[in-house]
Amino acid sequence: MRLLAQRKNYFLAIVLFLKVLSAQSFEKNDFYNNALHALNNNDTIIAKQLFEKSIRKDENPDAYFELAKILLKNLTPLNSYRAQEYLNRAILINEDDIKYRLKLAEIVKSEHPSYAYKIYNGVIEKDSNSLVAWNELSKIKEIQCREMSRVADADFNHHLSPIESSDIYQETLHAIKKIVSIDENNPEAQIRLSRLYSYAGEYNKAIRILKQVVKNDPLNSEALLFLGFLYNRKNKLDKAWQSYTKALAVLNEKDRRIFTNESIHEIFIDDLQRKFGLEDNDSTKKFVGSYLRSKDPLYLTDYNERLLEHFNRMVYSNLHFSVPKMNIKGWQTDRGEIFLRYGYPIKIERLKSTIDITDFKSYDFDPLEYPKVTALGNASAKAETWYYNDLELSFQNLFMNSNFFVFNSAPPFLGSTGRFAPKSPSSHDTEYIVEGGLRTLRPEEFNPNFEGPTLKIDYNTYQLKNLESNKTDIYVNYAIDDKDGIVYNSKFAYKHDYGVFLFDDLFNPVFEGKGSLPSLEFDNRIAIDSSHNVIVNTASLSIKDYSENLAFELIRTRDKGVFADKKKFRVSDFSGDSLNISDIILAANINNIESEGSTIKRNGIEILPNPINTFSDQTPLYIYYEVYNLELYEDNLTNFKQEVILKEYEEESGGVGNIVDAFFGAIGINEEEKKITLSSNFRTQERNPQIYFKLDMSMNEPGKYEIEVKIIDNLTNRNINKSAILHWR
Repeated sequence: MRLLAQRKNYFLAIVLFLKVLSAQSFEKNDFYNNALHALNNNDTIIAKQLFEKSIRKDENPDAYFELAKILLKNLTPLNSYRAQEYLNRAILINEDDIKYRLKLAEIVKSEHPSYAYKIYNGVIEKDSNSLVAWNELSKIKEIQCREMSRVADADFNHHLSPIESSDIYQETLHAIKKIVSIDENNPEAQIRLSRLYSYAGEYNKAIRILKQVVKNDPLNSEALLFLGFLYNRKNKLDKAWQSYTKALAVLNEKDRRIFTNESIHEIFIDDLQRKFGLEDNDSTKKFVGSYLRSKDPLYLTDYNERLLEHFNRMVYSNLHFSVPKMNIKGWQTDRGEIFLRYGYPIKIERLKSTIDITDFKSYDFDPLEYPKVTALGNASAKAETWYYNDLELSFQNLFMNSNFFVFNSAPPFLGSTGRFAPKSPSSHDTEYIVEGGLRTLRPEEFNPNFEGPTLKIDYNTYQLKNLESNKTDIYVNYAIDDKDGIVYNSKFAYKHDYGVFLFDDLFNPVFEGKGSLPSLEFDNRIAIDSSHNVIVNTASLSIKDYSENLAFELIRTRDKGVFADKKKFRVSDFSGDSLNISDIILAANINNIESEGSTIKRNGIEILPNPINTFSDQTPLYIYYEVYNLELYEDNLTNFKQEVILKEYEEESGGVGNIVDAFFGAIGINEEEKKITLSSNFRTQERNPQIYFKLDMSMNEPGKYEIEVKIIDNLTNRNINKSAILHWR
């Protein structure tokens, strides 16, 4: 009986213990669950009290976690500090629940990315397939790779210094590849992987990835924009333009306007107003198209290379200089503005933060030993100095660990102080003041990088009256070195495209003429001297319209070599009855029989112009010009005087040097003005006579000469003159 009583008492004790334990467990869960209920009802004060009771009763890690989340809703330095303490206590209680570590890393990653990186590594040790951890871990290191590539990119010959051997790059590559392996249909991760490859100069790998992304989703504007950027880095300009065109087609209207109009207007408004004489800011938006046409270096292509470069600079700026926390795109920042204007600097110097606890102390994850992160961040900011050929610009990161850099100072430039006023972080307005007007003095820099080599081609233009209409005949003559092609069947093989373009003062198109030639006429060969021969071709056009600008361009087919030149050009007006004279043509040959070759043909006369305007004993010098609207006398004959003046041309003074040796046979020498004049009187049946002669300069010293022709109508006493410059060897 005694044994039975003892067993009964033992059983009752166990039951009582279990009841007490159950009551305690119920009370603990009751506090926590009631706190969640209060939180759902937005009763934060009661929720905090109940979470704290749950912790006091039995340190509940989830209660610590919820308290940390409440504190972070009102982020202050003190709340950030306390939230970190709560999360570290939760981790000490339950090391296996990764959500505590993820929240802690989320708090510290902005100010102490190195510490956050170690926390994310700790998460991955617990769960190797945590997409959040892999994603955030890779982002931290990706920023470092991006900055490494940008500084290395400062030689800017479009070749990145290799970073693939660095530990940071390899760690980032491993992380992003892991994300892709976990989630194969994640386009964001694939785009990030392509960006990482681009930082290391692995453009082909990056392009392959992006092409697959676009294949899966043709409307992915981010992939299309970056694909265009990468094609440009590979110097595949046609493909770059095609990709950008597709991206613009799928961008929303606001972003499309920013890329194609507003960014250009906002950055280049000073230059735009100066170029077109505008004053009203709103009206300048209408002239963005004209501005871009004026900057296009190659009208022969189907795209504007300057606009293409603007797209490239926009993509680069938004990638490297954006400040997501402040909702500021990279192109809107000070660094973005300078990059849009001047492109890649020659060199970048970076000054890192002077105090950063993660810079001098290495942390293995220990929840009891972690940096207490507050909003104060580092003790001093980072700074950058960008170097261009004759310009130096400094930026300072006033917001510590953010990516927001503002102008700090610049050295004197063209007599200015070079100081830049900081830009307010809350404003998207880039019209802050630059003392000395750097934006006006030097609005932009752009050196076109064509797909082929840059060619050197001599060309000139001549204008004569179209005798059948009120139009003007324009002849564009260009010379190709005979070493650049081969001869077969009297043809000079030189396949190329050429174009002549005329624009008004606002760069609205006036005329566009394009042509493609497989070869040139070998008969149009001119021997400049014993070692220099050229083949000449002439493109002609007739036009009546007014113009202010001319562009002549050529693309060699075999290697896409490019020649492009743009200059001020006004179409001569030969209409009306006033006495007039054509341009003076300096020619290598003149015949009375017209051939089928591309030469200047004028009313039964064929003229082979010399676009180089250089002559020697081996190169005959012919002079050709036309006179218009001479008065007819009663006998239906004109009566005019022609003066041909030859003088040595001095480049700097524009004056006359030594007296030129005798030529023509009948000359007049003006000793005071140091020039030779040939005077002749003529009577012709034609009101618009064609005049040409061969000029013998074999007795002259080598140098630069000016030949001037003056026509005096003896019947009306009206006169007109024209001149031309030639080089004699």
